[in-house]
Amino acid sequence: NFGMVLFPFLFKKKKVFESARALVDKYIDIEYIIEKIQEIDKLKSILLTREQILMMHFIPRPKILQYKEKPGEYEIKKNTLDGYFEKITEEKSIEVHRIYRQLKQEYEKRKKNKSHDCVNSRLFEFMDEEFKENMDDYTALSS
Repeated sequence: NFGMVLFPFLFKKKKVFESARALVDKYIDIEYIIEKIQEIDKLKSILLTREQILMMHFIPRPKILQYKEKPGEYEIKKNTLDGYFEKITEEKSIEVHRIYRQLKQEYEKRKKNKSHDCVNSRLFEFMDEEFKENMDDYTALSS
């Protein structure tokens, strides 16, 4: 090809661009994303108990930066637990409270011994502060 002989750098750039685009297409593919989510669920099932998985609902989600109209301006949208409690039954609520008390007791015990390597302790540390306060208030009222 005559163009390839005169402008080989253009064809090299085109190949690099095409391979980069193929890579981006792979990672934004919905099947790929679903596959990764399934892998995360499998890991949760392998590494965590049923109770630990349930309590993960009470770890706040990461804050999302949403781009505003002006360049360089972002708004932080806080993800909260609002609406979650309307979805759970009274039976599930009692179970959540029971598990919370267990996690808190284990966390406080490990904190006294200065060992924080347990999954339950780490899970407790990441829980939403408002959720912890509500659970502690419930514990105080039910005692």
